[in-house]
Amino acid sequence: MVFGRLWLVKRCRNPQSAEPETIELGVTKRVLAGELSTTSETLSRTLAKFRQQKLVTVEGKTLTVPKPRQLWEMLRRNLGEA
Repeated sequence: MVFGRLWLVKRCRNPQSAEPETIELGVTKRVLAGELSTTSETLSRTLAKFRQQKLVTVEGKTLTVPKPRQLWEMLRRNLGEA
């Protein structure tokens, strides 16, 4: 799941912000999964886990990261930088 968090953080304009960030997917989830070297099923499961953890909301091709700073800090901890 680290790759998914990294992908989300990289698309936030200001990953250290406390304000929600909206990310528009310009491609289908299947194409995005291919770009991330995973399957669309794995991408869907990962997004579902992120939704359960309140890290992201999904509406169609729009992803919203409610608390980018929290996601950024979690990623740093997982990568051993914090």
